[in-house]
Amino acid sequence: MSRKFYILSTIFILSLYFRFDVYSQNKTNVHDSEIAKRLETLYLNADELLDLNPKRAISIADKIIELSYQNDYNKKIGSAYQIKANANLNLLKYNEAIKNFNNAIHFFEQNNDSIGIANNLTNLGTVYKEIGLIGTATETYLKAIDIMEKSRDSVNLGRTLYNFSNIFYEIEDYDKSLFYVLKAKAIFDVLKHKIGQGLTEISIGLNYVKKKKFNDALILLNNAEPKIQVDYPGGLIGLYSGIGDIYLVEKQYTLSEEHYKKALNIAENLKLNIQIVNCLNDLATLNIKQEKYSEALQLLKQNEVLLANTKNFKEQNKLFLKFSDIYEKISDFKSAHKYLKLSHIASDSVESVEMLKKTAEIEILYSIKEKEKYIESLKNENQLNEMNAKKNQESEKFYRLLIFSLISIVGFLITLILFIIIKRRQSNKYELKLMESNQKISQLLQTTDQGIYGIDNDGNCTFINKSGLNLLGYELEECLGRNMHELIHHSYQDGSPHSINDCAIFNSKNLSIPMKLDSEILWRKNSTFFPVEYSSYPIIENEKIKGAVITFSDITQRKILEDEQNELLNQLRESNNIIEVNLFQKNALVEQLTDAKEHLEHTNSEKDKFFSIIAHDLKSPFSGFLNLTKIMAENYNDLTTEEIQELSVAMYESADNLYKLLENLLEWSRMKRGVMQFNPENCNLNLLVDQNIKIQYEVAKQKEIEITSKFEGEFHVSADIPMVNTIIRNLTSNAIKFTPQKGKIEIGAIESKEDGKIHVYVKDSGIGIPQKILNNLFKIDQKVSRPGTHNEPSTGLGLLLCKEFVEKNGGDIWVESIDGKGSTFRFSLPKHH
Repeated sequence: MSRKFYILSTIFILSLYFRFDVYSQNKTNVHDSEIAKRLETLYLNADELLDLNPKRAISIADKIIELSYQNDYNKKIGSAYQIKANANLNLLKYNEAIKNFNNAIHFFEQNNDSIGIANNLTNLGTVYKEIGLIGTATETYLKAIDIMEKSRDSVNLGRTLYNFSNIFYEIEDYDKSLFYVLKAKAIFDVLKHKIGQGLTEISIGLNYVKKKKFNDALILLNNAEPKIQVDYPGGLIGLYSGIGDIYLVEKQYTLSEEHYKKALNIAENLKLNIQIVNCLNDLATLNIKQEKYSEALQLLKQNEVLLANTKNFKEQNKLFLKFSDIYEKISDFKSAHKYLKLSHIASDSVESVEMLKKTAEIEILYSIKEKEKYIESLKNENQLNEMNAKKNQESEKFYRLLIFSLISIVGFLITLILFIIIKRRQSNKYELKLMESNQKISQLLQTTDQGIYGIDNDGNCTFINKSGLNLLGYELEECLGRNMHELIHHSYQDGSPHSINDCAIFNSKNLSIPMKLDSEILWRKNSTFFPVEYSSYPIIENEKIKGAVITFSDITQRKILEDEQNELLNQLRESNNIIEVNLFQKNALVEQLTDAKEHLEHTNSEKDKFFSIIAHDLKSPFSGFLNLTKIMAENYNDLTTEEIQELSVAMYESADNLYKLLENLLEWSRMKRGVMQFNPENCNLNLLVDQNIKIQYEVAKQKEIEITSKFEGEFHVSADIPMVNTIIRNLTSNAIKFTPQKGKIEIGAIESKEDGKIHVYVKDSGIGIPQKILNNLFKIDQKVSRPGTHNEPSTGLGLLLCKEFVEKNGGDIWVESIDGKGSTFRFSLPKHH
């Protein structure tokens, strides 16, 4: 009997089966297709709403589950539970998330969907990590990794290794975290998976931050940004937070805050509550560093609201400890004690979460059983409704099945006989082919330039190829049966012992995880070492570890090139540092030149003002005085005694104004030239004010102005007495000048509780100051002079002199005025102790 006959007979039997059952199959396929389309549409809607509206996504997922049960179609139930779990995770409902991820895993197992199982195990591991169950998270991740390695799902394997590395980051084991994230990056590099490359570079950068390698961390984080910016903006949250951490350590608080806020904005836009909590924590830490405790408390209170209805006791514990720390710093010990107690409760609750997990698993099993009962009831109901319709078809179907069964049995017996005959004929061929295949494999092992050796569970060598022996300098008999770690991997480069517990080869075997490293050495027989890139692959048979296969290559030349590249990179960094220093010096020089320019402009402005006063304000009074003397000299014989008296009074007033102006000009000039002596001493303000009121009495009397002193007690300041005298004289003279007939002037002082200085005021009931002049009153480059109420001349120089003298004595001067309602000039001076 030929192989052709065997195939034809099999086709014949199958064709009989399809003829008898085609009607029922077609009917079922149409039904399943319609349900599948409807459920797929609902699933896509739920997936789109996952981040935007998690509650709505849960509602749609429940609808998918209900429809699936009603139609006895369970292919989408696992995906629906996965949607519910992720939505609960976004809502920080961790118990619900755990329960639904386990439900999803159950239904993916029913459908033999290994990728679905592994993805949900990864997600479940992430939840356990978030709530502080590190041991459970590790166990869950390892299950996911095992499934992905067997199914050769490289993308999800890389993703799970990346998440697994975060566990070690959480427990501050940064070396192991780097080990696993580098494995994940190697996978993504081979696949040219842009987002995976970006995320792993961020993770490596964050580990470098913790290891205080800030320059390397910044290079990696900045390099990762464009890879995920468009396709995965959520990854930028960790990136910006990491850069913020670097600037926080370096006390560049403005840059740190800028990057923390960038991370928070992305988290809020994407509505990622877990990340929002982390970002608010970062900003709170920044404010605590700057002793901005009220701002830190506001941020932490936002987190308290976000975490209030969750079971994330780990984050609650951290939050309450921060509250307690801040309240202790601001001496609110009652609140500090309250939050310390809450942190202890949260800490205790982390331990009880494991029990909650077990309870959730029991609930899941109960829920599944209930749903199975529900399915059975639905089936019974459908059977009752369809029973009458099917009664007429049962007899016909029975006979068809009977005929089909008989034909199938006969066909099976014929097929079995054919199979046994053909199998016997072909067994010898298979053995020959197997021997040829083994020979080819052996030739490949011997001809490759890579070293390859195998070990058993004790680490003893079971085989090694020629390239391996050549690279190591050993003979075959010197390796077989020897412990390979003790033979070639026993020490580090510096000669210190390399413990087998730290050996990646044995960790790979024991953890059932393939590992690849390019940063270790192997030792030759002649006691020299060489750098290698090696991979270790565990050998698993019937779910038991039998040993491992190790491949290695000599990378001496590559290391030389890498060292040269690193040297070039260091030179480039040094060049950048030099450029930055030069740039800094250039900026400092520019700032000095800018300051010098501003000082020169200010000096020129003062000079212009000085010459303006000399050219205009000094010239005009002199012209008036000269005219008066000319009138008196030319018309003396024609003038009456009264006219001579009026001219004499006018000449006196003009001379007095000239004297005051010259006095201010001289003091101004001495101040600006730096020749004025400054001798602060105990100055009695009451005495100086009384003296100035007496001096100004006659001038005030002419305008019938009342000047009063309002000193409640005696005030002493530490100041230069001549300067203070000039200040009071000018302010009193100005008040008289701009107060109309029969006005009032009040001079007084108070001790300020805010700055501890003595505040002196000169208040008048005069014409006030327009807003335009008020804004420019103490500016050298602005024209603010105007005549008094009796056309008394004014230059504005007196107020500028007052400002200079007040500031020289460590005080401030300011004015309060309403146009038409008087003015109050105030200045402060240090109190004498």
